[in-house]
Amino acid sequence: MRAAFVLLVLVLLVVAFAAQAPATLLDRRVERATGGALRLADATGTVWSGRATLADARGRWRLPLGWRTDPLALLTGRLGVTLVPASVDEPRGVVVVGEQEVAATDLELRLPAGVLESAWPGAPAPRFDGRLIVTSPTLRRVGARVDAAVDARWERARVSFGGLALPLGTVDATARPEAGATRVTLRNRGGDVGIDGEVVVQDDAVRLDGRLTPSPTLAAPLAMIVRSLGAVEADGRVHVTWQARR
Repeated sequence: MRAAFVLLVLVLLVVAFAAQAPATLLDRRVERATGGALRLADATGTVWSGRATLADARGRWRLPLGWRTDPLALLTGRLGVTLVPASVDEPRGVVVVGEQEVAATDLELRLPAGVLESAWPGAPAPRFDGRLIVTSPTLRRVGARVDAAVDARWERARVSFGGLALPLGTVDATARPEAGATRVTLRNRGGDVGIDGEVVVQDDAVRLDGRLTPSPTLAAPLAMIVRSLGAVEADGRVHVTWQARR
């Protein structure tokens, strides 16, 4: 009983600190966690309840967001955060972070496509333009395993390589759990290259199998780049395969 009382007092002290700690403290945590790639600017309020603007260090994109922390989740050793939007374009949903688990429900994100540049594994990264709309009723990650139902749409999609720009129209991605893996289907409408493929994420492996269809009006330098990505089939489509360890 005494140990439980001491634990409760410690939790209450943490809650009291969070209620008073300024939200600006989170900027240093975000910067450190992302190796300086992301910053939390213009933070107001507290760690407990506040608002800020998530931005990349290069100034390509900015995303306003608000949050509220759940004190009851702290009693179970987890961090529970409700995203509180001030407009329809701001992130919404509930995220719970445990020792080895991350879960989200009713997640809705409207993001500038430039966020893909921040996640690009190497340098230099292509330029991504347009807007991403991501919705997920349920998402759960335990260790390397991800179980998620996610729908994503990339509107006015465009990728630029140096001075060459490749319009892709509207790109749709649907992710669903399947037999211990997550299968993602990829399709697009419009644009200078048709996309039809799927990505399978299982344990620590990622596999891509898809076909790209260059339009007859695609600029010759871009057509050459597309054809270099895989095997050119008899109908002109390019079969692209790729796999890697996460």
